[in-house]
Amino acid sequence: MLKHYLKILEKYKTPKKIINHSLGVYRVSKLLVERLGKEGFKIEKQAVLAAAILHDVDKIYTKKEPQKHGIFAETILKPEKINKKVLRIIKNHTASIILEKNFYKSSLEDKLVYYADKIFEQKICSLEKRIRNWKIRSNLDVLKAEKLLNKMKKLEKEILQKANITFTELENLVS
Repeated sequence: MLKHYLKILEKYKTPKKIINHSLGVYRVSKLLVERLGKEGFKIEKQAVLAAAILHDVDKIYTKKEPQKHGIFAETILKPEKINKKVLRIIKNHTASIILEKNFYKSSLEDKLVYYADKIFEQKICSLEKRIRNWKIRSNLDVLKAEKLLNKMKKLEKEILQKANITFTELENLVS
């Protein structure tokens, strides 16, 4: 499965840096899926792992229009016959989607990939560090950054509690 999805990333000329990031998101997601499974949660593992590896397939194509990131992925991946659940998870991984009021009603699969993507840049990092990096790279508005961080911290608490793991334990297992 992983090799198949990596070939798709290569087909769409995904840069090595994004592939490395996606592999990290995959590792974090896999670990969290396993932990959640041990805690009795039913997770569609294959959908989560596929979305984790493919979530940034459209990144280079949406650079000038970042609001289309995640949405354009569906256009790219439809000919690849990627299932609808995977496409939905990918569409729901973009940073600002957490600010929508229905985000917390999203599936655990959606939340898991969202969270894994936010804590893995080129290596695992805290949400605070990730937001700080965004502020530097993209002139992220301070108020929006604060809102994002607060919502992401709430999500982090939910996921880590359900998976019965601390961030430090997760960081040590992924590093």
